[in-house]
Amino acid sequence: MMDFILEYKWLFLIGAEVSFWVLSCAFLLMRYLFDLDRASFVVLGLIVFDNLFIAGLGLLDYTRTGEFSTYQFVAVAIIVYGLTFGKRDFKRLDAYLKRKVMRWKHRAPLPEASPRKTAREKATQTARDEVRRHSRTSIPESNHLRPRERGEKPDGR
Repeated sequence: MMDFILEYKWLFLIGAEVSFWVLSCAFLLMRYLFDLDRASFVVLGLIVFDNLFIAGLGLLDYTRTGEFSTYQFVAVAIIVYGLTFGKRDFKRLDAYLKRKVMRWKHRAPLPEASPRKTAREKATQTARDEVRRHSRTSIPESNHLRPRERGEKPDGR
């Protein structure tokens, strides 16, 4: 049985990835289109199992061959993406579909979440706030200014 799995490991990997996308679509449809929140969590559990299956295939291939191959690299890349960027991307997709389905079903619109700012945008905003804060403080008028700069006429009036 293990020889069969290892012989067709790429097909199993592709099948697992296809099942991931099918399960993801089913999760989102159940959650928003059919309002089946509890059932959607069962599908979410199947998605986790699918990722564990991919990890198990990679581990099985490594234990059989004893060396790191392209197959394990691809399996690890899929798992790492799922644990890092994939979570963020899935949350974005989830929020987007939630807004769209709520509008489509003519329910009360959800408040729009403010978009996340990048580090550069945050730094720029902080710098602008500092300039505004310092420009509001009064600068004591100095006697070393020329009469026109103090608002006086040159003849002292």
